[in-house]
Order: sequence, then structure tokens, then C-alpha cells
Amino acid sequence: MKDMERKLLSFAVGLGMIGLAAGATAGPTPYRVRIFSEVEYQGVKYQPNLGSRLSDGTMIYSNVTPTGTYHIIGKEGAFRKWESFGAPAQTRPFSLHEDGHIAFRSNDSRTIGTLGPAGIKTYRSVDQGSQRPFWSVTGLKAGGLLAGTLDYTVDGASPMSSGFVAKNGQVTVIRGQTGFPGYQDSIVVTANDRGQVLGGWASTGFAAVDAFLYENGSYLEGHQFIPGQTGIGFLPKDINERGSILYSGGILRATLQNGNRTWSIVELGNTGRTLANAKFNSSELIVGHSTSDTSGTPKKMHFWSEGQVRPMNDWLVNGQIDDVSGGISRVYDDGSILASGDINFAGYSNTGYDGQTYNGTFLLEPVPEPGTIAALGLGVAAMLRRRRKG
Repeated sequence: MKDMERKLLSFAVGLGMIGLAAGATAGPTPYRVRIFSEVEYQGVKYQPNLGSRLSDGTMIYSNVTPTGTYHIIGKEGAFRKWESFGAPAQTRPFSLHEDGHIAFRSNDSRTIGTLGPAGIKTYRSVDQGSQRPFWSVTGLKAGGLLAGTLDYTVDGASPMSSGFVAKNGQVTVIRGQTGFPGYQDSIVVTANDRGQVLGGWASTGFAAVDAFLYENGSYLEGHQFIPGQTGIGFLPKDINERGSILYSGGILRATLQNGNRTWSIVELGNTGRTLANAKFNSSELIVGHSTSDTSGTPKKMHFWSEGQVRPMNDWLVNGQIDDVSGGISRVYDDGSILASGDINFAGYSNTGYDGQTYNGTFLLEPVPEPGTIAALGLGVAAMLRRRRKG
């Protein structure tokens, strides 16, 4: 037994030293593609809804049949049927939050709601004459806050839109603003767990005119918080949990000075790429893609880090992203990226899609850095030493 412990100790120390040596010369963090397959629960196979994925791997899974669609929520070994949550009849879940809230919508998409620690909260859209409203939820946040856009289609014409925030059974519709007469529509881009909602005033067709930040029952227009700018042409992209705002040309950071909030701009510089469908996390790791041109050039994924533009394909270890036409859904705080599109696995083995092209939603996970390997190895070594002394 002692010989085995000595060998494990030597291996652990060696692993730690290798990790430390590699960490000294490590470049950007490599990523690997992870594809999620169907699961079987009580003899029935369900497909994953990756857009609902929590950081611990919990997801919504669906089974589509001729008689209806059925859902389970959880992860391998710990699933529950949607009906067991006590949700209203004829509803389906579509988003999860780490605090236990689940967002759902009715089968006719006229009702949305949340189920959580405080019970069930529902919101029903009501026709206004010939206007038929439709909920488009862009975010489920802490406390059951729902943010998104309420679209009104009039006799098949172009929709009119209003941003909305729903919480505790109350809906606030964000529409109409005096700064730009004639531009009454608004769209909600996203929200964070602090209840800050980022959106943009728009004309028909969603051509952004000015950004807005809505919180605590009031909003700031873009020209009120963008230093030295009028707000015209400001294209909001994302807001993280720190309250930083990502927009088409950079990042806005808010600081408190003498009790007042001031904003500073961090320019992204000449990226050489269009910052489309961009998301970022609390560490301000920005992930976006270049737009397709008229020749049909695929949308390539890039990330912006430490002032540099880095093609994601340069750091993928088990595939190549051919197109991100489905967009980027989320950048997790651990650096993982949720996106949709085409991935080419030609020349890569042990992926489950060897030599094939995959189309759908996928997760890009950071490969553990050498420093992490070092800590793991040295931690095992310390544990074995304590055991031997005992």
C-alpha cells in the first residue's frame, strides 16, 4: 500500500510541476466543443433545450409527439416531469434561473409566467382592437423578473413593439418617449439580475435610434449616460451582472462618485469585424461574430479579450465552427459560451461526430488551464502527505 501511495505522490507532484511549467508559457485558454445528446427518462427519449441550461448543467428536455409535447427538467439521474411542478395546465417551460425560477408560456403563446419560491405569477396579453400582442421574452432574471418585447401585429402589417418588464404579477410596458417624436417603439435587448434592463428605442423595423437603461421604475435615455454623445446610433448589445453595458463600439462602465453614478467608455478599438449578436460576462469577456456579406460568407465567431480580436477557431481543440448563423445566446461567468450554428468535426476524433458536420446548439467549454492542473496535482500531493503522516 505504501508503494502505491509513493507512486501516487510522485505522480501528483509531477503533474503539479508540469502544470506550473506549462502555465508559465500558456497562451489564450483553449476551448472544446460539447454537444448534448438526448436523454432517456422512464423509457421515453427527450431532446435538450440548451438555451435553458444552468451553470450546473440543469436543463429543460422535450419530447415531441403527434399528441403533444412533453417536458422534463433536471440533469442525468435527477429529472422531474413538468407536470410535477404544479404548473398551470397547457403550459410549457422555456427558461430556468439559478434561484429556482422557471419561466413558462401557454401553448397559445398568449400567457407567460414564472414558477418559483413565491408561487406562480402569470401575465396575459390582451387584444387591443385589431392589435394582437405576442410576448417575446429575452431574459428570465433573479426574483422571477421577465424582460422582453411585446409585439403588436395589426392585420398582418409590420409589428409595433414595446419593451416590457414583468415581476410579482405586475407588467410595466416601456413605450413612447419624447426625445425622438415619431419613434415610439422600443425593444428590450437584455436584463441582469440586478433588475437593470437594457434596450433601444426603434422605428418600425427595429432600426435603433437611442438606447435606454430602465431600472427602479424609471429610465435613462442613451444621451443621458453616454459621455459626450447624443445617443443617436448607439446600438446596445448586453448588460452584465456588474452593470457594465456592451454596445457596438465598446463598453460603458458605471462608477459611483459622491453618491452619483458616472459613466466611462472603454473603446474596443479597430476590431476589423462587425460586433454582431455580441454577449459578455461579468469579467467582460466579449464574444461576437462577424456578419455575413452579400456573397454568403459565413458568420465567423470571435472573442475580444485584452484589446485583441481572436478567431475562436484558432483555439478550438476538437472542431471548427463553420457558421454561427444561430447566434450567441450566453457567455457564462466560467467562460463557457452557448451558441448555435454549424461545426465541422472533420479530422477530429472522439467527439461523437467524427468527420461530420453538426448543426444546432452547442456549448464551448474552456479546457482547464495549466494552473488549474497544477493546483489539482499539488492538492492531491498534499492530501497524500497528510494521510501518510496520519
